[in-house]
Amino acid sequence: MKKTLLFACCVVAMISCSNNTKTKKQQETGDSVAAIPNETTQMVQDSLDYVNFTTPDLMLFNVKGHVKEVDYDEVAPCVITFDENGLVSSCPCHDEDLDFTFKDGKAIGKNFSSKRNAKNQLTRYAYEPNIRENYWYLDVYEMTYNDKGQVKTIEHGGWETDSKQTFTYNAEGLCTQIVHDYGIEATSGVRTITYTYTKFDSHGNWTERNAKTHEEETNEWKDDGTPIKKVNDWESVEKRSITYYPYKKSKD
Repeated sequence: MKKTLLFACCVVAMISCSNNTKTKKQQETGDSVAAIPNETTQMVQDSLDYVNFTTPDLMLFNVKGHVKEVDYDEVAPCVITFDENGLVSSCPCHDEDLDFTFKDGKAIGKNFSSKRNAKNQLTRYAYEPNIRENYWYLDVYEMTYNDKGQVKTIEHGGWETDSKQTFTYNAEGLCTQIVHDYGIEATSGVRTITYTYTKFDSHGNWTERNAKTHEEETNEWKDDGTPIKKVNDWESVEKRSITYYPYKKSKD
């Protein structure tokens, strides 16, 4: 973004200098000269539109611009891809042999489904194999959004597991906290993750952030039925790399 704005400022300065040094002849034939600033202005606008491009799917995964792929640096592979229109085209599934695959924003494949609301926001996507197949790979996500179009909650359901994540954002639109309530068989807990951001790419998307986690978990009880709560605190660094579709000049 800084590079884009710097480029725009340089262009404005160039235009000002050009206007101040016009000769009388150039002013008399100003039609052809006047077209140059218009073309330059369009180029700057195209560049800004390219960087700031957004869609409901891009917002869901906390990116902007003509993103092609987001690769999270995690132990388990976590790659999310988008088509050129900013619609999600694939993301991980609980079944490691499969991915959620989307065509024109709609989940495709056996036992896969998805739903969108009137704003074209993805409100549900699911992998639901029947009971005679790999039902333990059940993988269902349901989302709600705030007035700004940011994801507000994500509820996840799986085989003997369930969870709900609630998101908080700052004025810049960055997620600053996630509260994660979860249950896995006889275990239940609340995990609160607070984020601070340390690195961004040239499009303004974060590529590194610090995560401070506080967890309270219960999976044991005293003889009188009182739950035994275990408290854990830790810090980690989350990284992701982002690739983009090539810049395309406006046809206008």
